[in-house]
Amino acid sequence: MKQKRRSTAGASPLTQVLDRLPDVPSYEPKDFLCCHGDLGQKTKVWACAFEPSIDAPGETHNILATCGGDTVCFIDVTTGITMKRYKDTERGESFYTMAWTSLEGDGKKVNILAVAGEGSSVKLIYPDQLVLYSVIQGHKKYISCLAFHPASPRLLLSGSRDGHIKLWDIGTPDLKGSSNHMPLLRIKVPQHVGDPLSMVISNETGMLVAATECGCVGWRLPEVTKLCDAASHNKVIERPSVSFALPLSGSSMETIDSLVALDHGLVATKRVDSGEIVVWDLDKHIRSAGSKHEVQVKALVRLKFPDTSVKYLNMGYCAGMLGVGDDAGKIHLYDLSTVNSSSAPTHLTWLPPSRVVDWPDVDYKDKMEVDGDDTIDSATEPVVVVNTVAISSDHKYIAGGTDNNLVCVWQQEGAS
Repeated sequence: MKQKRRSTAGASPLTQVLDRLPDVPSYEPKDFLCCHGDLGQKTKVWACAFEPSIDAPGETHNILATCGGDTVCFIDVTTGITMKRYKDTERGESFYTMAWTSLEGDGKKVNILAVAGEGSSVKLIYPDQLVLYSVIQGHKKYISCLAFHPASPRLLLSGSRDGHIKLWDIGTPDLKGSSNHMPLLRIKVPQHVGDPLSMVISNETGMLVAATECGCVGWRLPEVTKLCDAASHNKVIERPSVSFALPLSGSSMETIDSLVALDHGLVATKRVDSGEIVVWDLDKHIRSAGSKHEVQVKALVRLKFPDTSVKYLNMGYCAGMLGVGDDAGKIHLYDLSTVNSSSAPTHLTWLPPSRVVDWPDVDYKDKMEVDGDDTIDSATEPVVVVNTVAISSDHKYIAGGTDNNLVCVWQQEGAS
């Protein structure tokens, strides 16, 4: 449904007033796989992401990367087959986060997956050959989030429990193996802010923004050319430039457990126990911040989401579609293709999801066979928490990782 464009009192004639989000086609369960670790339902799948297309920026392939426990899986969502599985040998490793990038290597462009977690080091994997070709060591505690710099695919940011975000040049993959990395930049995360949970970098301003256990904060970074200057390596940024206070609470001291970059300088943030997702113009807020240390966020759109105290439910976004799971096994989908910097909600305070994909009905009287050779004891219906969501660029597939060691793939009905 196309949204009406009209003028209202106190609004610019160019303001796009949203009564509702566009509808989204229905999805049907395709494959539910148990393919991480040796702990059965105790393993939590924390992150999943579709492999990016090398030749077409913004598009994705049919390979889904997932991580949970000591295992990273590469799943072909068209067949439901786990094509490759990397199992880490480091004792106590449990992967929490991942990020894809595309680099030049051996005269051609290749995709590289960075993963990290409890082991406090970043592992760089070349999926085509299933080679762990480099390990980046430099944090003292677990790593909770990773993000590549949008202006340079070699620059990787890692956020850790140790109170630091570090910027690394991962170089180009030579498959010879390396752990000799020095951070280009160290960013101190104040103790009162808490652990960084997710990060984005503004394309327009270059500011790094992190969602944390106690708020949402930003640091002004040097230009990429200066970051890569050897003379400035290991530079330290001592404190955040600005804190962003979300609506309702009026405070910047709150758990923002998910932050994702949308299109055109917009971001979405989800605050624990708030019952909403806030979409706002990050670039505009950065420009208006000036010398202020705290900025009140003005929402473009507020999206309805279940009021849950469960933390670390990570949103996924691709090609205009936002998705996030909940603590009832559901995935909430929001078509944001009509949302832009001039959007403004009317009548409804919160816009409901375009579609909610329900947890499928399962016969829990028997054991459920998963991934061909593994089973989940389903004598009693489990409480399913969907920790992470990924969406393919054509919206044909959505995927989620759960608290009970499942990778769940849904396919758009009617798609072949």
